[in-house]
This record gives sequence, structure tokens and C-alpha cells, in this order.
Amino acid sequence: MYILIPILLIVLSIAGIIYIVWRKFSFLKKLTPDDDHKDAQLLDLYFPEIKSRYDKLDAGEYKKLWLSETEKVLRRLRMISLKIDRFSDSLIKKVRHAHSKEQAKSIEAQEKIVNEIPVRIEELFDPVEMLKKEEQRLIIDIAKNPKNVDLYLSLGEVYIKLGSLGDALNSYEACLKLDPQNEIYLKKVEDIKSKITNESH
Repeated sequence: MYILIPILLIVLSIAGIIYIVWRKFSFLKKLTPDDDHKDAQLLDLYFPEIKSRYDKLDAGEYKKLWLSETEKVLRRLRMISLKIDRFSDSLIKKVRHAHSKEQAKSIEAQEKIVNEIPVRIEELFDPVEMLKKEEQRLIIDIAKNPKNVDLYLSLGEVYIKLGSLGDALNSYEACLKLDPQNEIYLKKVEDIKSKITNESH
């Protein structure tokens, strides 16, 4: 659509120039009638081939050819503008889709934050209940992302606070499987094992 505007301006400018020259042509012809005659004689004398071809020209035929070519160009321009319009429409739809996805993600994140807030007031004063909720949350997060070492480490800390040394040992051993060279995880596993052996004696 936008490509037609410069072409239309060019065509209108050319048409304006032709109209002005045509209006002034009769006036110029009256001023210099002899010069026109001399030009015609010079053309006959020095360029007879050009003069004969000019005389043979059929203006009507060339007009039809020019009109048909103009029609072809305009049809092609119309097709190009339609393709540009379709492309821009599809691009707008993609941008809108991506924007709506981002909005949905932000709403989901807000809902998650709201859902994590404790509903009952008494749970705020019960540390065991809070630790159990944290345990459940960490287990769900581990199921979603089983290779996250920090989640296993946090779960081990929760189990230690709850007094479940066996579960804490399993969590720290999972950390050690994911990162065997980490000395912190190795020390935690050894400490838990020594606590379990001391409790059994």
C-alpha cells in the first residue's frame, strides 16, 4: 500500500509537467514559426532515418502497449502490497500471542506467590507445620527439577530440623551423587552417618 504513494506522486508530477508544456506549446509555436520549419528541414537533411521512423510511428498502437504495460505494473504492485499486508498482519498476530503468553506467565507467578502464603493463622506459630509445608514444597520442586542440588540440600536441612536423620542422609547423598567432588556434601553425609550411629548405640 505504501509503495503506491511515491509512484502516484511521480506519475502526477510527470502529468503536471506534460500539461504545462502542452499549454505553452502553442504559444511557443506562434513566437518561433520559422525555427520549427528549420528544425524539420535539418531533421530531414541530417537524420533521414530518424525522420522516416518518426513518420511510421503509430501513436495509437504504442498507447495500447503503454496502457497494457501500466496495467501489468499496477497489478504487480497490488500483489506486492497484498503480500506486505499479509506479512505485517501475521507479524502483529505473533507479537500479540507472545505478549499474551508473557501476561499469562506473570499472572501464574502472582497466583503462585499468593498460594504460598499460609491461609491459617495458627500455622504461623507452629514451626513443625511450617517445616512440613516446606518439605512438601521442596519435594514438588525436586520432582519438577530433579538435578537441582540446592533443592536436595534445603530438603536435608528441613529433615534435620524435623529430626528425620535417615531422610536427611538420603537428601545429602543425592547432593553427593549430583556433585561427587563437593567436600561440603561429603562432610554432611559423614556427620549424619555419625549421628545415626551414635543414636543407635
